[in-house]
Amino acid sequence: MTAGGRPPERVLVVWCPDWPDGDGGTEPDAAHRAPEFGPVVSVVEGFCPRVEVLRPGACAIGVRGPARYFGGEGALAAKIIDAVTGGGGAACRVGIADGLFAARLAAGPARDARPASTASPVSPVSPVSPASPVSTAHSGAATLVAPGRSRAFLA
Repeated sequence: MTAGGRPPERVLVVWCPDWPDGDGGTEPDAAHRAPEFGPVVSVVEGFCPRVEVLRPGACAIGVRGPARYFGGEGALAAKIIDAVTGGGGAACRVGIADGLFAARLAAGPARDARPASTASPVSPVSPVSPASPVSTAHSGAATLVAPGRSRAFLA
C-alpha cells in the first residue's frame, strides 16, 4: 500500500536491452544517441499518450487504462512488443508490476541475487517457445515471449 492507503499503480516498462544505457554502458557516445530512441517512444505513445522516458533505451507508462482498452495486461504487452520490434526496429523486453521499481526489475535481465534456498517473490519464468507465447507456470506470474529476444514479464 502507498502512503495514501491506495495500492501502488500498475506500471509497464519497455526496455531495449541492446540500446546504449546513456551512462557509457555499451558506447561512449550513448548520451548523444538518445534522440534515436524517439521512434520507440513514438510507438509506445500509440498505446498511451503519457510516456515517461527513464533513460535512453527504457520508458514507462501507467497500465490501467491501456490494459482495459487493449484487452488486459498480457494483450497490451504482446501488442507493444510486436509494435516496437516491428515499427521501432529494436528488440525489447516488457515488464508489468505494481510500481516503477518492480516493473523495471521485471523488464530487466533475469538475475537472482538471493541464495538458491530463498524463495523469490518475483521470480523469472523460464522462456517458452514462440509457438506458445504465454507461460503461467509460476503462481501469479506470466512471461510472454516474442521471436528473438523480446519478452514480457508480468508480476
